[in-house]
Amino acid sequence: MVLMKKRNLVYNIKDKKIISDDIEGAAIDFGDSFMVVSTDDYKKIVTTYQGKVLFETTDYYIDASGEYLHFENEEGVDYLIDLKGNTYLEGNDFNDIYLPVEDGHIIFTKDEGFGIVSLEGQIKTKELYDNVYYINSGVMATYDDQAFGYVDVDGNDVVEEGLYDLLYGFSDGLGLVIKAVE
Repeated sequence: MVLMKKRNLVYNIKDKKIISDDIEGAAIDFGDSFMVVSTDDYKKIVTTYQGKVLFETTDYYIDASGEYLHFENEEGVDYLIDLKGNTYLEGNDFNDIYLPVEDGHIIFTKDEGFGIVSLEGQIKTKELYDNVYYINSGVMATYDDQAFGYVDVDGNDVVEEGLYDLLYGFSDGLGLVIKAVE
């Protein structure tokens, strides 16, 4: 069997043509305006579809959402990089972080509890919860001690825990709540 070297070609469906053919490495993910490629020497290169390198790292690539990419460094610390190359949450002591970024905040875990932190590293929740559901409209659903509640991105109660039996995420200022009736 003959092994052939492959090239990443970026095809523009609207114009029906190749717009870039010089992106080296194995493509491992795609975003709206970028791709992540891995090279033979384990570099992760984030590039535009036109081939412009935005940044590169040797850290482990996890995933992306919007303009944020999630990486893990050699020490096992998760952090984010935006498409301008700005880094966020480096040196944190979280167990994990979870995309997407909403309103400049992200969900994290630490010591088996969930919380919310700003991209600048300021922990916003007053406590860690058993679970946190994704932020939307500046609000997140929490679950703790078998009780649901809503808190805002500053950790303030929006709906006190335990008032409802089940809560879903907010969208456009509205959230579905369920209350058992006898």
